[in-house]
Amino acid sequence: MDRGGGQLHGRFGAAAVAVAGAAIGRRTGSPAISWAALPGALGSALTEEAAQGRLGLWLPVAAIGGIALFFSASTDPSLPAAAAALGVCAALAFLARRRPVALPLLAGATAVAAGFFACTLRVALVAAPILPHTFTGEAVGTVETVEPGAGRERVVIRPESLAGVATAALPYRLRVTIRGRHPLEAGDRIAVDTRWHPPPGPALPGGYDFARDAFFDGLGGLGESTSKLRLLPAAPATLPQRFQNGVDRLRNAITARILAVVPGPRGAISASMVTGERAGIPEAMNADMRTAGIYHVISISGLHMALVAGGVFFVLRLILVMIPGLALRYPVKKWAAGAAIAVAAGYLILSGNEVATQRSFIMIALVLIAVAFDRAALTLRNVAVSAVLVLAFTPEAAIGPSFQMSYAAVVALVAWYQRRRARPPAPAPKGPVGRAARWLAGHLGGAAVTTILAGFATAPAAAFHFQRLSAYGLAANVGTLPLISFVIMPAVIVGIVLMPFGLDAVAWMAMAWGVDGMMAVAHAVASWPGASRHVVAFGPAAMVLMTLALLWLALFATRLRWLAVVPLVLGLWLAATATAPDVFVEPEGRAVAVRAPDGQLHVIGIRFDGFAVDEWLAATGDGRTHRDRALAAGIRCDSLGCTAPLPDGRFLAADWSYAALREDCGRAAIVVTRLAVRAGCRAHTFVIDGRDLASGGAHALRLGPGGIEATVARPPWSSRRWYDRPVPPTPPPADAAPKPATPDDADDEPVQVERPALGQ
Repeated sequence: MDRGGGQLHGRFGAAAVAVAGAAIGRRTGSPAISWAALPGALGSALTEEAAQGRLGLWLPVAAIGGIALFFSASTDPSLPAAAAALGVCAALAFLARRRPVALPLLAGATAVAAGFFACTLRVALVAAPILPHTFTGEAVGTVETVEPGAGRERVVIRPESLAGVATAALPYRLRVTIRGRHPLEAGDRIAVDTRWHPPPGPALPGGYDFARDAFFDGLGGLGESTSKLRLLPAAPATLPQRFQNGVDRLRNAITARILAVVPGPRGAISASMVTGERAGIPEAMNADMRTAGIYHVISISGLHMALVAGGVFFVLRLILVMIPGLALRYPVKKWAAGAAIAVAAGYLILSGNEVATQRSFIMIALVLIAVAFDRAALTLRNVAVSAVLVLAFTPEAAIGPSFQMSYAAVVALVAWYQRRRARPPAPAPKGPVGRAARWLAGHLGGAAVTTILAGFATAPAAAFHFQRLSAYGLAANVGTLPLISFVIMPAVIVGIVLMPFGLDAVAWMAMAWGVDGMMAVAHAVASWPGASRHVVAFGPAAMVLMTLALLWLALFATRLRWLAVVPLVLGLWLAATATAPDVFVEPEGRAVAVRAPDGQLHVIGIRFDGFAVDEWLAATGDGRTHRDRALAAGIRCDSLGCTAPLPDGRFLAADWSYAALREDCGRAAIVVTRLAVRAGCRAHTFVIDGRDLASGGAHALRLGPGGIEATVARPPWSSRRWYDRPVPPTPPPADAAPKPATPDDADDEPVQVERPALGQ
């Protein structure tokens, strides 16, 4: 694959940032510009908003609208067409620069076109082959990253050959799970023989799309767990590759060192907050943190970056100020800010350079630069500039939960901070007791207000992407924030500094004590009644309306902001009235979920797909997991297939053989099979066969008075690069009768898939 377009993308990104930054940085109007042509109070309010420079804050929002428009397209847009649209909009905006009403509207249209173009260019630059079907063969390549786990290692390789695949059709990256522990490091050259799959699409229509995320990561195939591995002589590496290999080896060495000092689950949690590797954390602890609403603490993002960079800035500046005469002669504040940025950059690289951490680093860097030059640091303008930087280089991040939740929280907090700062200060308390009480109340109240604002701001995205809300997140975050701020993150800095000298053990032990306290709070809060609220999955329209309400309230400063109640109420109504499907079918037909007459989902399948089932349960607001044995209740199976009752009294048949198909066609209301079904069967039965699954992916069915309504993950008219060309499965012989899976088989998943972390 040609990756030479990276320099082009960099130049485009720099230009986009410069243009958008200039648009955001200047006022979008002046008192002389009037919107009086608009009716009454609305025109007056918009005039005042323009005078305050508030309209420019909407440019990143408009760019996100263009990104959403790109991903809603049914086919891949043309790069020349997207570039032409951007050029036309920009030219019209330039020509209308003296027109008070037309300029903001055309500037917004230009931002929409810029977001659309950025996505189109990004897809063209990262496009790489994807494995078209499942097959077994040996891949030879160089290890890029190694992620150790419990009894297995997840390895990403850059392939140089793959059995049966032409060189031109090789994916840019492959990922394979290797059983056991092997002395693998980044830079090693290996041969691994296993079964390869293309990255799977959504487990349900509108659900999390792993194939799309894998495409932007250059990941074109996944390998099943295997132990068939051979080490080969290493291949020459370029300087950037050697640097990347060194960083990955350093991350794994730090993880191993932390686990050596603090073995077990608390060591795994400690390591996750330093290097970002979360594979060793037990699922029970993950569940407690999710339920308590503090899972974001193990996803390295804004909180960690702010504590590390802010701590370095404060301590270093304090040390420099204490040196006699130094602060009077030299700009020690600028020195401290520069050092803090450098440390934050090192933390970014060490933690894996993930997109969420990149966003946090950009925001922290902008804040520190503003501090160094005596400018206001926490402003919505800086937030907007950081968003432009992120969207210019990784526009696909805008549709992910991490971007949405982190920026929702930051926008809400900065807007609150700016309005609070504009109020006159309260009278100073008298006496040391009064001052101490005010200090304590300020810190506790600030933590509570911060948690409440962040919780409300991120709730729409959390409910939309994860169908989960934490009822007691305020209590858990207030209880854990002091531990994270004063014990855990300081221990991280001290441990990294002392590690080269072999004196770091005490830091990791102190960090483990903080982790113990954090997990005690998480476990206690998770055990409270109703700690986790599960909601039925709702459509993107509700999410867009609720997010628009938040932005409207935060970005406008006049009475115009109270109009946010309109999209908020409408979004809440759409979310509250959402209904779940009655039948789910996994993209490869390995599992089927049916809503039984008792109202709960029951699952059948050739192979019990735990990831898909967890997605289905979450989408229906069901708090169970795929390990719940009650999911198989009411399912009747034999060697030919399984049947399950439907809510309306009829039944669904999942057939593994043609003999079962001959029996169930015309008798069952719905037939699901991986085989090829003849047209005659469809005359009396609703059929989903192997060809339907290959072309449409996951299916969701709703039963109603008008019949069965089907929704598919990939409509027939849709063709996007991250799905490649679907290949229908080869029907097995008529006498094949695979044994139906039960919940006991849930541990054996053909493809290891994970969703983004639920956090800010």
